Order: sequence, then C-alpha cells, then structure tokens
Amino acid sequence: IGTNLGINICNPGKQKFFTYGLHKNSKDSIPEITASDFVQTKDGNVYVGYYFVNGGIVCLDSNLNFKHHYLFKENGSLNTIINQVWNLFLDDKGIIWAPNQRNTILQLNTATGQLDQLKDTVLRGPLNVIKQDSAKDIWIGHWNKGLFKIDHQTKKISCYRSFIHPELSSIQKVYCLFFDNEKIWVGTIQNGLQVFDKKQEIFKEAFVTDERNTEAISSNTILDIIAYNTDTLIIATE
Repeated sequence: IGTNLGINICNPGKQKFFTYGLHKNSKDSIPEITASDFVQTKDGNVYVGYYFVNGGIVCLDSNLNFKHHYLFKENGSLNTIINQVWNLFLDDKGIIWAPNQRNTILQLNTATGQLDQLKDTVLRGPLNVIKQDSAKDIWIGHWNKGLFKIDHQTKKISCYRSFIHPELSSIQKVYCLFFDNEKIWVGTIQNGLQVFDKKQEIFKEAFVTDERNTEAISSNTILDIIAYNTDTLIIATE
C-alpha cells in the first residue's frame, strides 16, 4: 500500500500494518515519503514511484530489499520537479514510464538501469493513467487534453477529445481506463463515463448523472473501473 509516509504492508488476516523502510539518514534507504505507484517486473523486482521532492523511483528485490534509487540528473545536478513522480507504467519492452511534476515523462530501462527523459510537446502536461492494450498500443489519460493513443508500430500519437456531453466541462480530463475488446471505458473528471470505439476512433456513448433517473450513474467524476465478471463493471465515483 502506497501512503504519504512510505510503503505499508498489510496482513489482512491479522489486520496489522507494517511501515516499510530503513532509517531516513541511511544512504541506501526506502524513503518514508509519498509512494504514488508500484510496478513489478518479471524478475520479481518491485519499482516504487514517489510523489515528493526528488522522490524518483526506488527498485526493491522480490523480498523488498533495497536495490537502487533512480534520480534523473540534468546538467550534472538533480531537478526536484523532474523527480516528483505521479505514477508508473511498465510497457512490454521493460521500460518504465514515469510522468512527473515537470509535465514530462521519465523512462527507466529496467534491463540497463538507464534513466532518460521523454520531452514530447504533444503529451506535455500531467498524465493520470497509461495503459497498453492487447494490440500493444499505448493509451494515455491526460489531465486536460483528453485521450491519447501511441501506435505501437508507427509511434504516431493521436488525440481524442470530442466527448459526448461536452457542455459538462470545457476541459477534457481523463482519469482512468478499462479495455473491453474493441471499446474503452473512459473515466473522466466531470464528463461522466465515456465509451470510446477503437475501430471508429470516436466516443460513441456516455453515462452521466440524471436527477430524473434514480438508476443513473451517481457522479460525473469517475475514479476507477474494474470488471466484476464477464458482463458487469464496478465504477468508483466521486
């Protein structure tokens, strides 16, 4: 569990929480600061992103022992904003993408340990979610530019922001994504639950609040989406 005071490990049976980390004054330490996201690679290593000044990315082994603290250096010095990480995404090539407070993306090669910065002006800005579909295309939920797709073959970047019911909000904020065959359930901030058709590349439907319908969705701000079974979704709202 990522908290604003580092990592917690929970044993649900014993209902006990253990705050994980070494002493703050240790050179090889796991910071007791805001842990924003986790990914685990095939070799068992766990990577933790930290949304804090120079939090960066920490690599732990499969037993959660500290291995390395990755911080990006620019012109020989650390930049506090670049290393303040929003979330983590692991692509199929073993590259970790880490959107940051500077509105760029850090990219960590887990095979070589090389840390670089992706400065794409199209994607510039806060990124809420990055996911890869079964076709290996990468989809990105942007804080104010809608839905992005990066084609896995051409690397072409496409932007989709023509929401259904655009009158609800002038800013296209995508917060979460759920892949469902040829459509994507798109959770937005203030524009409800949007349904995107991947083949036609358009938003085709939207679920928004309706005071006249007691069975309508309860909020236009969608925070998470998971599958309960083959035909039912669970939607977390504000």
